[in-house]
Amino acid sequence: MSKVEAISYAKARQTAQTAVFRCMANLKELDLKVAELESRVEYDVATAVDEEGKAIYSNETKRKAEAARILRGNTTYRRVQRIRRDLEDEIGQHKADERYWTDMVQIECAFAAVHD
Repeated sequence: MSKVEAISYAKARQTAQTAVFRCMANLKELDLKVAELESRVEYDVATAVDEEGKAIYSNETKRKAEAARILRGNTTYRRVQRIRRDLEDEIGQHKADERYWTDMVQIECAFAAVHD
C-alpha cells in the first residue's frame, strides 16, 4: 500500500467517524426535545381533572395510555421520531463505512506483507 493510499483510507475513515459523532450529537439534542415534550404531556395528563376536581386518569396505566395517545397524534412528536429513526440509520451507515475503511487498510497491509 502506498503512503497516498494509506492517507486516503485514513481520511475516509476519519470522515465516517466525524459523521457518526455529528449524528450522535444531533440524536442527543432530539432526545432532549422528545423528553421535554413527553414530560409536558405526562404532566398535563397527570394533572387533568373533571368539573368536580377529580383526577380524570385515576391510575398509572390510564395516564400512560392517554399520554401515548396524545403523543401519537402530535405531528411534532411524530416528525421528531421520524428524524430520530433516520439519524439512527445514518449512524449505522457511517459506522459501516468506518468499518469498511478499517478493513481496507488491514487487507492492503496483509496483501503487501504477502507480496513483499
